[in-house]
Amino acid sequence: MKRFLAIGLMISAMQVGIFQPGTVHAQSYGRGGGGGFGRASTPAQAYAYGVGAIVRSQGQYNMMTAQAAVAAQQANRLAIQNRVDATKAYFEMKQINRDYQNSLRGQASQQSMAQYYEQQKPKKLSPAQLDPVTGQIGWPVLLKDDTYQPYREQLQAIFKLWAHHQDVNYSEVLKASDAMQAELKKHIDDLPPQDFEDAHKFIETLAFEAHFPAV
Repeated sequence: MKRFLAIGLMISAMQVGIFQPGTVHAQSYGRGGGGGFGRASTPAQAYAYGVGAIVRSQGQYNMMTAQAAVAAQQANRLAIQNRVDATKAYFEMKQINRDYQNSLRGQASQQSMAQYYEQQKPKKLSPAQLDPVTGQIGWPVLLKDDTYQPYREQLQAIFKLWAHHQDVNYSEVLKASDAMQAELKKHIDDLPPQDFEDAHKFIETLAFEAHFPAV
């Protein structure tokens, strides 16, 4: 404020001709003077001119200060919004990438499970083990024992129907094969491990064949 007051006093002095001795103090305020002040003819008029200059300067200063503050606020808001947008885009990209990686893992997991079940699925019997034309079963040596004759006869009757493309009750196949497996397990301690394993897999695969039509 002191600076503006000093400027005003200087303007007042110029208006009354303090800095121009010997000049005529004639009022020259006129139209089209660029909106400025002319020379003051009296100290009072010079003072009024000076105060007006101070007020005008103060108003211009306040206006420019306000405009600068508004511009700074707008720039700050824009910078904050840019950071928010960048952060949001960053996390959205991370989520997209995470979803993509999860989908790949899910596909790999499904493929692995499918391969696992395919590997665990019993292999089909050869025509020598199960004749698709007659339904004749070629039993392993171990299962030809008289101990398993009732189960052999029951399964053989079912697969003769199967070979002639007649309806087969799969629950009967399971019942007969499960009973044969149970009888086999009773003798597990008396049997060579490989013979037991071969007989066990044969019964399991024979029951699996009933799922498919005879060729």
